[in-house]
Amino acid sequence: MTGYGYGPPRPGEGYNVASLVLGLVGVFIPLIGVITAPLAIIFYVAAERSRVSNGMGVTGLILGVLVTLGYLAFGLLVLFTPFIASLDAV
Repeated sequence: MTGYGYGPPRPGEGYNVASLVLGLVGVFIPLIGVITAPLAIIFYVAAERSRVSNGMGVTGLILGVLVTLGYLAFGLLVLFTPFIASLDAV
């Protein structure tokens, strides 16, 4: 009974799954997302280098980029709020 079932996974396929999972963790668990969102981007790049990128990897990349940009925007807002408030006082 050869020819039935699934073949072995391609080398590097785990990078796509890791990218998706880390991107989702970044979206749904906020404080851990600071670490996992950039890792989702890194794992997508590893999948691209292995030439096994698929939809899961791309989804992980998109989520990782969006969460990372969100944290950067929030950090800049927190950083520059005192400066903006001091301009209003003048």
